[in-house]
Amino acid sequence: MRKIAAGALVVAGLMIAVLSIGGGPAVAASGSCPGKLVELRKMVVNHKTVGELAVYYDSASGRNCARFNHVGWTRGKSMLTRAWVGICSERTAGAKTCHYNPATDGVDKGRYSYYAGPVSTKTSAAGRCIAASGYLWINGTRHAVGTSPWVGHCG
Repeated sequence: MRKIAAGALVVAGLMIAVLSIGGGPAVAASGSCPGKLVELRKMVVNHKTVGELAVYYDSASGRNCARFNHVGWTRGKSMLTRAWVGICSERTAGAKTCHYNPATDGVDKGRYSYYAGPVSTKTSAAGRCIAASGYLWINGTRHAVGTSPWVGHCG
């Protein structure tokens, strides 16, 4: 009887492990961004909030991080989702274009039910501005939200 009970516990444990690792639609790596929240931008489609872009700054490393969260009716629905953060060559806020090096930006795109990211810049952004964006594809249409101003959080 003890062997059967022990075997059942092992099977139950394996099932939980498999389900939490990958038993369903893709889920972004769990976790949140390190540092302090510096911007939170809502994505509104047809007068309803469907997502939010959260941007963080970690003063210990000088790196920025972004995560795009599903909100409202999109939460829990597997949808093409993207989070991006990049270091701009610009040193003052307000530019309409971020000139960035793709080797230093962070990006995560996939079919997620809750969020894309977190993604961090690969190097310190100290002395530079950053830009970040989140995308959500709804019924084949891409919706976007970005930092405001587009090039900002300089320093």
